[in-house]
Amino acid sequence: MMEHPAFFKVVARAWSDAAYKAELLSNPAAALAKMGLSPPEGVELEVHENTARKMHLILPAAPPNYEVDEREWDAWTS
Repeated sequence: MMEHPAFFKVVARAWSDAAYKAELLSNPAAALAKMGLSPPEGVELEVHENTARKMHLILPAAPPNYEVDEREWDAWTS
């Protein structure tokens, strides 16, 4: 969903509309529906806000049968 152009409109609206931001944080599906978006069927959605003192790291799900290639790891960590 983050690649969807409407995502940026959701962020801009949350930044400029406190009531929409509160709804996005408490009821993401309803807030997204107001912008013409919805999560895929059966997907639970949570919205978290980064602040100056708290940041969230989103760990993506690993692809099926993912195995670390040690050469890739060495390239990333050097």
